[in-house]
Amino acid sequence: GMRVAWMILADVTTRFLDMGEATRAAIALAEQGVIADAYFPGQGPTAHLMPAMILVAGALFHLFGVDSAGAALALAGWAMAQMLCGFALLYCLFRKVESNRRIAFAGLALLCLSPAYIAQEAADFRYWEGGLGVCLGTANLLLIVMLDGRERIGTPALLFGALLAGAAFFVSPPVGVAVDACWAWLAFRRLSPLRILGFAGMGAAGLALFLVPWTMRNQAVMGEPIFLRSNFGLEIAIANHPAAVSGENQRETLRARMAEIHPFSGPQAAERMKAAGGEVAYSRMLGEQTRAWIAANPWDFLRLTLRHYRQFYIPDMWQEALTNWHAYTRPRILFIRAVGVLGLIGLCVGLIRRRR
Repeated sequence: GMRVAWMILADVTTRFLDMGEATRAAIALAEQGVIADAYFPGQGPTAHLMPAMILVAGALFHLFGVDSAGAALALAGWAMAQMLCGFALLYCLFRKVESNRRIAFAGLALLCLSPAYIAQEAADFRYWEGGLGVCLGTANLLLIVMLDGRERIGTPALLFGALLAGAAFFVSPPVGVAVDACWAWLAFRRLSPLRILGFAGMGAAGLALFLVPWTMRNQAVMGEPIFLRSNFGLEIAIANHPAAVSGENQRETLRARMAEIHPFSGPQAAERMKAAGGEVAYSRMLGEQTRAWIAANPWDFLRLTLRHYRQFYIPDMWQEALTNWHAYTRPRILFIRAVGVLGLIGLCVGLIRRRR
């Protein structure tokens, strides 16, 4: 209800929303039949993003029309479905590992009533993979917990787990790496050496089922066998450069860096990408430059890495400006920080007490 009310008040229920590269790639897919133009019109085919969410949004755009109220409603419903599914799976997971029903219900209430990421849940997840990644990651964890409670884990269940893990990796590689580690932990605890090898083969096959077609597509249209995304060099260059080290004026530093090198952020960087030979060559060039800087400045790189890692869980106050919703930014960033701190404390206490 809160998310629907927010969409109505923000006038985004039946109106087209441009949420960046993922939106542009979905539009290109609907209109041209190719995942393309993520950075700017006329760019051509892209591997800047994993394709799962683009395929869904592109299909809805093709079905209803890009600027239609039908497409906006369908995408809003898709975002809401991911959020509700993720919340339901998280509640089921914690009911499996937490004997106190009230604690699990309190967690669900916190998710439902928190406005911290309401714009992401109602808007961003129409095109971006965060919501679907939560659903697939939690589904993997729930299946792991269920199988761990069985006396014997059957081969069909392991095969299904391998496919589910492959799907999670294809949608969101960071989520996939995490759930693969959890599956490995279950396998080494519960399976014989021979069955561990068999399960590893299932996992490789499940992953290949999703990645091989994507890699072949990239070879055909990008000229290189890109397994995941083409933008690692770009992203690491955004995060690691001399101006970022001091930590002063971080918001302005980030904006300047984005305008300088990110092709979506302005014509200057777009022209640089064209001059470098396209998306793949440009990202490779930036990656080589950044790796050279890291090699020459390892302690600065370590400092930046630790800062960025901390910002995932306890964001700085200036990061409130990065949200797609510019109302109530201070209360929301304070809420996110409080949950991050309390969550890390709860994690440490749980590990010390060896709670599931």
